[in-house]
Parts: sequence; structure tokens; C-alpha cells
Amino acid sequence: MLTIADIRNGIKSIPKGPGVYLFFDDAGTVVYIGKSNNLANRVRSYLMSGSLVGKTKTMMERVSSVDFVLVGSEFEALLLESRLINKFKPKFNIVSRDDKSPLYVVFTAEFFPRIRLMRKKDIFKKNGGVFGPFNSTASARSILKRVRKIFHFCESKGDKGKPCFYSYIGLCDPCPRTILKSARRDLHVRKYKTNLKNIKKIFGGNLTGVRKILFSDMKIASESLNFEDAARIRDQVLRLEWLFFKSHSTDEYLENPNLIEDQGVMAVESLKQSLELTRPPRRVEVYDVSRTGREFATAAMVVGINGILDRSSYRHFRVKYSKGTGDEKALGETIARRLNHPEWGWPDLIVVDGGRGQLGWASKVIKEAGASDISVIALAKRLEEIYVPSGEILKLPLEDTGLKFLILLRNEAHRFSRRLHHKLRSLHVFS
Repeated sequence: MLTIADIRNGIKSIPKGPGVYLFFDDAGTVVYIGKSNNLANRVRSYLMSGSLVGKTKTMMERVSSVDFVLVGSEFEALLLESRLINKFKPKFNIVSRDDKSPLYVVFTAEFFPRIRLMRKKDIFKKNGGVFGPFNSTASARSILKRVRKIFHFCESKGDKGKPCFYSYIGLCDPCPRTILKSARRDLHVRKYKTNLKNIKKIFGGNLTGVRKILFSDMKIASESLNFEDAARIRDQVLRLEWLFFKSHSTDEYLENPNLIEDQGVMAVESLKQSLELTRPPRRVEVYDVSRTGREFATAAMVVGINGILDRSSYRHFRVKYSKGTGDEKALGETIARRLNHPEWGWPDLIVVDGGRGQLGWASKVIKEAGASDISVIALAKRLEEIYVPSGEILKLPLEDTGLKFLILLRNEAHRFSRRLHHKLRSLHVFS
């Protein structure tokens, strides 16, 4: 726990990753709980006394200290924030900005359960589960929107009539309005209800339980040679990993607020053993190239330090080469330019998005730069296979802590690279 005075005076630092912050008064009572994708930026915004007004100003006049729980993703922060608000019921959370009662996610008790957002006073007595409260409508809708891409559900009222709109874009599948007419009715009923049970587990913080179920179902489908279902479940697993990265229950965070740091250490040690490295890869850099043809090629470097994303170290590159046959040359140029900046910190491990071709170019550039102390691998997205310089292909289990960290970094690199790429294309189109 840090005092507000120490933070103002620069004596204590605030973590920069996603998580939940708790404000305390002099008596040690929690007066407010919030979440952020960057804890340092959010808490500092509260310390700018000249910009505070109304209830926020009144609250900060009472706050004397702050504590943090660092988590794996912004999504997980949303869930943990809700659990903590429900546990401590802080005064300034309960008295919301718009003076309305807190918002809850409610599961209906219908044969095909629906999900509704409701104020406490409107919640019906007969329901299939209530979760919350949430600080805002935006927070609750954000959770539902992201979860729906993994486990589909229906929002329409009634089970009769034409299929709902969301069924046409794959977000209500199977749709209750088609299930009852289906020749595979029982199978589709089980599938729909299983989706809702998994969503309920996520809201309850039982992320580990959801993952175990998916891995078990994927194994059964694969052994039964039902490769279509196995592939569908695999995609659900990967989307879930992307959403949470480190799938832990919110209870685990409450028991150990340093869980993410501990898991980061485990990820580093796991990579050291799996890749047979001479030292733990404390600084891992992952590179991705994004382009349309030979135009507007961009690259990104994202960084993980001690198993935790370090967004302050991310870098964008505008690829300068004018000739070449593919991403390999752009990747080589990017790594070569990066190695001219030792002041950024020296990587223990460089990871490139791709296979043998990308690995070959990266290895060549690193060797030419005389940076033999840097290990290099390639991560192929299709099956999450790891290519190493010896020619071997490593296939680690998806639940491996080190592999999950590499997947997170790779996905971050892809997102970060495309952000600049889209910006450059937009400037060209509208110029």
C-alpha cells in the first residue's frame, strides 16, 4: 500500500499495467475502487487537484493511501473491480455519478436463458444468476461484447419467429428461434445452455474452470475424429487466452495481490527450460510486420520484462526498404535498426511472427550485428509452433505458461503494428 503523499513526492512508483486500485481513508476504510488499463496514468489523474470537481474532489480530500492489484488484462480488471465493489461496498462507488442504483448483469430463468442489464430495484426474484455491481453501463456492456465473441447467446425476447439479427453474424449460434425446428434439437439445446453456463462461470471469476472444460471437450472431439468441433473449441480457447492471458479466478487475486508478478516469473522460467536457454529471458521482444503489398509497410516491437508487458518500451517502425519479396526483408531491416539502440535495453530473447523463413532472416541480422548473446525463435500462428535455430519445431501445450506469454506478446505486436499501418493508409486515402 502506498500513501498519497509518497506518490505526490515521487518517492513511490505505481505499476503501469492493467489492474484495480483501491483508495483508503485515514481509518483504513475503502472509499472507492476503480480499474484501469494503465494504473499509473489513472491514479496520477486523481492527484491533479486543479482538475477535480464535485464528488471526485470531495472523495480525494478524504483519501490518504492507495493499494493495487495488477492483473493480466483490462477485461480481468473489469471482473475483479465488480467483485471488490460487491465485497467492500465503498461509499463513492455506491453513490454513482448519475445518482442511479448500481448496474447488474442478470441471467434469466427461461428454458433458453437470456442475459439482461438491470438496476438493482428492477431485478426479478426468479432469475438464473445475478452478477455485479458494475461501475458503469459501458463496463458491463464491454464485458458482454467481448464474451459474446467466444460464447454466443441470444438477446431477443421469445423463442418464436424469424432468427434474430445476431444469428446472421454468428453471435447467436445456435439461435433459440431455430433450435426448436432443428433436426438436431437436443444437440443444439445442450450447446446453447453450455455457452450460458460458461459465461456464468466467467462472471463468477471461475476462468480456470472454463479453460479446463474447453481443453477436455477439445480432446474428446479430437479423439473422436470430430475435427470440425475440435477446431471450433480450439478457437474458443485461443480467444479466451487472448482475452485474459493469465486465466485465474478473481478469488486468487484476492488471496494473492502479487499473483501476476509471480506468474511472470514462472513464465520466464518456463521459457528458459522449454527453449533450453543459458539464462532466463527477462527481456523478451516480439516483432511483427504489417503491410498492403509493398506500400505502407510498418513493423512493431513489443516488450515483456520479467513476464509482464512493458508498454512504455513498445516501438513502431516505418519500413524503409523499396525492394524485396516479402515480410522477411522488412523484418530483417526492423531488427537491424533496433540493434542500433542499445540504450533501449538489450533483449535476452527475440521472437518473430512466422516460421523458418522469418527465423532465418532474424538469425542472419543478429549474427551480422555481432549480438550472439541474443537468443531468437519464431512463433507460427496456425498451430502455435515454435521454430528454433537448430531446425527443431517445438509444440508446447496451450496451457504452458511460457507459451501463453509468447502468444500474448505476438498478438500485442500484431495489434500495435496494424495501428500505425492503418493510420498511414488513412492519411494516404484522405490526403
